[in-house]
Amino acid sequence: MKEKVYFHNISHVIVSFCFFILTGRAAAFLMGQIAEFDAATTEIFPFILAAVCTLLVFRLFKTIIPPPDGTEDALPVMAGRFRKRPFSMKRYVLETIPHTFITVSLLILVMYLVTIAFTSDGALINASRYSDSILAFLSMIVIHPLAEEYIFRGLYYGKLRSMSPIFACLMQAVMFAISHNGVGGMMYALIAGIILGTAAERSNGITVPVAAHMMINLRTFLYNEWLPDSLCFSIDLAVMAAGAISFGIVCLVLKKLPSYENSKKPPSTREEADFDD
Repeated sequence: MKEKVYFHNISHVIVSFCFFILTGRAAAFLMGQIAEFDAATTEIFPFILAAVCTLLVFRLFKTIIPPPDGTEDALPVMAGRFRKRPFSMKRYVLETIPHTFITVSLLILVMYLVTIAFTSDGALINASRYSDSILAFLSMIVIHPLAEEYIFRGLYYGKLRSMSPIFACLMQAVMFAISHNGVGGMMYALIAGIILGTAAERSNGITVPVAAHMMINLRTFLYNEWLPDSLCFSIDLAVMAAGAISFGIVCLVLKKLPSYENSKKPPSTREEADFDD
């Protein structure tokens, strides 16, 4: 029975991901054949269509092919959690802020390393393709981070996590890389997917990945046209220093907090939504 459940979960994710890729590519191709659109429009609308189709397919899959064990497979909510545990606002803040800075600093470091390895002109692999328009800003800072984190670190990772957190993290990272273009972009997306998936597991949700993704894209948007290279590098160093300090906070401070399992008086008895089936 366990093998059937695992096969069902993997099939569920792969079918949904195939719709995500095929719908986005087909919509972009059709838009290119119909008329000339700017880069932001050509990128955003196929992506939104692909994301919507993915959510519909993900929801319909369990109706068409029910889980073999008969369990209810509810669509996770944005504020959902991977593990049920009492909620504490103080601990939530103490965990979210340091983990966000750690995640962002790692993504920046990986960005520089991949740039050195895969580009000959020294241009960062995530340089924005868009103009500094409102549509481009909404796409990079709001639409893409929310949709991608919800789909890859929420739906896909949450669905596969019951098999193995490591397998789920690697699987969603590979799919995240496939959804990008170019060798450098795919390599960065692969490593970034692993980092973001680990952040989701460590922080017990997708709040940290969403925040980190937004911060990285905001950095890219501002660095592309608005800030000089010397200032950009100084800001990156400051962020990585903040990440190192945050790592120390996580190791020294959060480890001293009582675990949820051993807490005799949990701060709240409210159960969080759970991704597990």
